Amino acid sequence: MVSLERWKTFDLRTQIGHITSELSRAEHWQKKHDDPARDESLYRALELADMTLNCCQGARRREMARYREGIASFTSSRNEYEFSLDQLVQYGLTVATTKPETDRAIFCR
Repeated sequence: MVSLERWKTFDLRTQIGHITSELSRAEHWQKKHDDPARDESLYRALELADMTLNCCQGARRREMARYREGIASFTSSRNEYEFSLDQLVQYGLTVATTKPETDRAIFCR
């Protein structure tokens, strides 16, 4: 696992890209009906989201907290927001590929 100090050196888009990669892996394992591998990827995504929250401020932190909450909701048996893994991956891809000049309130830095 990457250290928090190293994680802080990545820009937000890179951090979100890593989180989204873990969610994409979870989606892959879910399609293969491999629940332990899916859960491992989901927990890794949550760990990365927590590290990202440690370096966010203001509106960016609130938005990241919402994304993390969506991931956590999916991992719970309740899934109160009724997100699918595909929706979480698509959101992450959108954020990770948004150009900096159009990024008004999307996340860290």
